[in-house]
Amino acid sequence: MRKLWNALRRPSARWSVLALVAIGIVIGIALIVLPHVGIKVTSTTEFCVSCHSMQPVYEEYKQSVHFQNASGVRAECHDCHIPPDIPGMVKRKLEASNDIYQTFIAHSIDTPEKIRSQTRGTCRA
Repeated sequence: MRKLWNALRRPSARWSVLALVAIGIVIGIALIVLPHVGIKVTSTTEFCVSCHSMQPVYEEYKQSVHFQNASGVRAECHDCHIPPDIPGMVKRKLEASNDIYQTFIAHSIDTPEKIRSQTRGTCRA
């Protein structure tokens, strides 16, 4: 690691270009892959209900037509709560980040009633 750091600080002409290209490729791949994986993981129903405060909502969901219906098709959380377009999805993820802050740091969303008030009318059971 020390050799790599020294090579990056005082690279020869051959290593400087190679090092910059390699680092650029690694950073580029990370900037493409990590957000995609993060959005996929945080958009699952399993992730949504992993919070203890979501357990009452999950139990209610399991009794609704979204979970049990004649067609056998289940509506997942992301179907209603995350817009399909990228700007809408990013906006919703930022709002969800605020919800996490309000729940765990500010402690302003701590009861089922307050949680339901945060649905903003998106639940139609």
